[in-house]
Formats: sequence, C-alpha cells, structure tokens
Amino acid sequence: MADPFTNQDAASPEMIEIIVAGLETRAADPSMPPVIAACFDALNPPDSGLIVDAGADAGGVTRRIADRFPRAQAPGVEPSVALTDRAKALAGARADLDFRTGDGAERHGSGRGAVIGAGFSRPSPKERNASCNG
Repeated sequence: MADPFTNQDAASPEMIEIIVAGLETRAADPSMPPVIAACFDALNPPDSGLIVDAGADAGGVTRRIADRFPRAQAPGVEPSVALTDRAKALAGARADLDFRTGDGAERHGSGRGAVIGAGFSRPSPKERNASCNG
C-alpha cells in the first residue's frame, strides 16, 4: 500500500476525505490567520498581478490569498489530482479561484508576481516562522 501522505492519488476516497478534513480543520484554526497574514506581510506579494499557491492542498491558503488580494490572480497549483478536485469543490462557484493540477514550476502568466509555496500546513510553527521571516 502506498503512503497516502506521499502519494495522495494512490489513497482511497475515504483517506482523501480524512486528509481534506484535517487540512480544513487546520485552515479554520484561529491561530492560522495571523500566521498566514505574517507570511503575506513578509513576502509582500503584489496587490494585483499573479500570486501562485504552489502545493495548494485543498485550497485553504489559496482562498485566503483571493480574499486578501481580490485584484490578483491566485491560482492554486497542487500535484495531487484528488486534492485539486477537492479544492475545486470547496471553492464552489467562486469565480476568483482557479485550481490546477501541476508542480508549480510551470509558468502562469507574465508580469510581477509571487509564488507562495506549500508550507502552511506541513512545517512546524518554528519552521513556518523562519521561512516567513528570513
């Protein structure tokens, strides 16, 4: 059996739901908005233009990007087809959200932009703080 945390697409639908539930619980945790806001402040992405969420998981951070930077394009790029599908479902009818399957290395447009990498749901708070502040 493949490790579902290494290869989500090899996981059962039930395991995908467990993973997504954990990601969404983490995204809804009251301690997360200040962490994400501090990272946005430190990274200083453009108010408009392109902000790519590479490793978007189920889209929790991508949704926050779209909320905070409504004039920006904010595609969420996720290597897992299963998580990309769940991110699209969780986005509902929001026209300001775009989720794609990919590794984040592909080009998403031209002009000034920023890439916010997969890190909000995986590293420890100490690692997140270090990556956002230096």
